[in-house]
Amino acid sequence: MNTEVKNPAAGDIDNNLCVYMKGAPERILSRCSTMLVNGEEVPFTDDLRKETNIENDSFGALGERVLAFARYRLPVEKYPKGNYKFDVTNWK
Repeated sequence: MNTEVKNPAAGDIDNNLCVYMKGAPERILSRCSTMLVNGEEVPFTDDLRKETNIENDSFGALGERVLAFARYRLPVEKYPKGNYKFDVTNWK
């Protein structure tokens, strides 16, 4: 049984372009609605947020730097894979 939670606007997952982000957990995780747990995408509940923050704090207390990573599948209707032209001329 497939229990993957899908973005309703994601369309066909195999044809989606993705945006990836990395940074401080408090910046990245505040933007997330799902989390990858044991290879499955599950809702990022308040309980998971608390558990994640506790673990992040424990690594920080040991002097470890923690980075979070996120992926967002762009809606295939607006950003078709292979046909979407990215405009990077104004990027800084």
